[in-house]
Amino acid sequence: MVKSDLPVRRPRTVRVRHQPYGRHSRVRERTFAVGRLLIAGATVLVLAAIGAGWWVWNGVSRQLEERAIAALAPDDPNIRTPQAPADAATPAGTAENILIAGVTPRPAGAEGAGTGTEQTGILLLAHASADRSRIDLVSIPDDLLVAAPQCQTWDPATRTSGPDAAGGGSAQWRIGDAYAVGGPPCTVRAVQAATGLRVDRLVMIDRTGFKDIVDAMGGIDVPESVAVAADGRPVAAGGTARTIGGDEALALVDAVLDAGGPAGGPDALARQRALVAAMLAQLTSRESLTDPVALNNTLQAVVAHATTANVSVDELAELALSVRGGRGAVEEYSLPSEVDPSGAGRRSTAATAAFTDALIADVAPPATGG
Repeated sequence: MVKSDLPVRRPRTVRVRHQPYGRHSRVRERTFAVGRLLIAGATVLVLAAIGAGWWVWNGVSRQLEERAIAALAPDDPNIRTPQAPADAATPAGTAENILIAGVTPRPAGAEGAGTGTEQTGILLLAHASADRSRIDLVSIPDDLLVAAPQCQTWDPATRTSGPDAAGGGSAQWRIGDAYAVGGPPCTVRAVQAATGLRVDRLVMIDRTGFKDIVDAMGGIDVPESVAVAADGRPVAAGGTARTIGGDEALALVDAVLDAGGPAGGPDALARQRALVAAMLAQLTSRESLTDPVALNNTLQAVVAHATTANVSVDELAELALSVRGGRGAVEEYSLPSEVDPSGAGRRSTAATAAFTDALIADVAPPATGG
């Protein structure tokens, strides 16, 4: 082998000096670490909230099932079916009617059907349209005269209907007195007799329940015009929304007299309707549904004071979430009626029939002005 006299050039080793992190690098690293901790913490909180929410949901569902009663009457001959045109499009879903009733003490010495000591001082029918684009919240005067439905007596101790029959024939009752005759089942039949609408679900709340539920929600926002004076008389006021607590909510339930007007007049019905609408809006708000502690307190208050039929938490939540437009999708009405010449109460008119015909056909009812 011939050796070369040329110098051998060896590969050059390049050493890289690692510089220590500067101030900005350390801050950036700490930020990333804090960010990872926050993400991990948020994940734990979300999972805990989901678990707590499920626990609340499951517990309340179980309690509602335990307090459920048999009160619906889907085979009632008073239920009318809509006469839809042959070429009418089939709605995507099914309309539902939820009866919301407030049970109040019967005035001492009051005359009326039945021997019970309680009546339904608040009657609201919530009609959810088949496409869930709206809910029509209709207040029914508690002194509306209705042909006495065929009922059984009600045993409040066992929460069941007794063997004795009541009602029927040619008698007329004030619709609020149906509860004194036959409890919740008779109230359902009276509402179906008055409106022709099938009641699909029932929620009855006792008088003090309104106070406890509103307090559990931390108060509710109502229009400024919904007001009651210290002496229990309703007053008119202007302005925007304000927050009320349970005591004032209970005063609204009890204030059935209009200022200078008759019992159960349009202003009284509007106040009661506004109260229930505000409670429903707040109960189904995002803030309420995503706060497990507040949700549990509210639902426990509802369960403690409610009597229900065909009601589950899952179905009500699905119904609430399916209504498009949020609170703006709720339209409020009073069932049209007029004072009966006998002075016994209010009676249905042609306007009543037109209004209920619209709901039966699942179209927006005509405005009632109250």
